[in-house]
Amino acid sequence: GPQVWTMVGPYNEGESVSLTCQVNGGKPSPRVTWWMKGEMIDETYESPRAHTVINTLTLERLTRAHLHTSLECSASNSNNTAPVRTSITVEMNFKPLSVKILASR
Repeated sequence: GPQVWTMVGPYNEGESVSLTCQVNGGKPSPRVTWWMKGEMIDETYESPRAHTVINTLTLERLTRAHLHTSLECSASNSNNTAPVRTSITVEMNFKPLSVKILASR
């Protein structure tokens, strides 16, 4: 099956990236949401088949702000239990910001 990642990338600045969180089981069927820095950034999920819920997060343009950001996928249902969470870290490459030539005597 698909590999479970703890880190994704490295991506380049400006690239777009799609990450799919798949949750199996749970009754009632869980809500699957993506979080970044404590804020929900994607709550659109679907159930392509019984007992499976997926939420695909797309980040359109990666910026420096995404470096080492932890993206968290959360699955919760109405069982009054704590949500099940998993997180990955975004690794990035950057274009050089500036070039300097230093001459010494």
